Amino acid sequence: MHEAIRQWARRNHRDRWKRMSTCRQARQILDQPSESHRSTCCQLRRNEIHQLISVVTGHSTLKGHLHRMGLIADPTCDLCGNEVEDRNHFLCRCDALCLQRLTIFGAATMEPCYLSEIPLRLNLEFIKKSKRFDKDTGGLIRKLKLNLESLKWALLA
Repeated sequence: MHEAIRQWARRNHRDRWKRMSTCRQARQILDQPSESHRSTCCQLRRNEIHQLISVVTGHSTLKGHLHRMGLIADPTCDLCGNEVEDRNHFLCRCDALCLQRLTIFGAATMEPCYLSEIPLRLNLEFIKKSKRFDKDTGGLIRKLKLNLESLKWALLA
């Protein structure tokens, strides 16, 4: 009986995930709920989960996201300077990360449509080897809070 309920819940979850029109970026990497995704995440440390989830969902400190939120003026990638630093640029196209991408994924560049074929543990390995999220983001967050506080006072004046 328990196994039948568990199978029903998994099937229902998978069907809802397929029908969703939201979570566009996460769905590009996580094509469907899976036991391997759950198992991988359960083995990670807290900061690793944070880095992986922020990149998978696109809600990270990559400059494209910060620019869309109005927190920075220039969304161009600091590593290569070629284009907006969004999740797909970071994982698939940034020229400065070609060697890491080749070593970990087996290709220097790739199309975003192939992201769902890469195991989460390899995505995390790439994120860690890039060192992109090793920066002191505390300083960035403090700076953003100060900018927001200044903006609030400017609007009230």
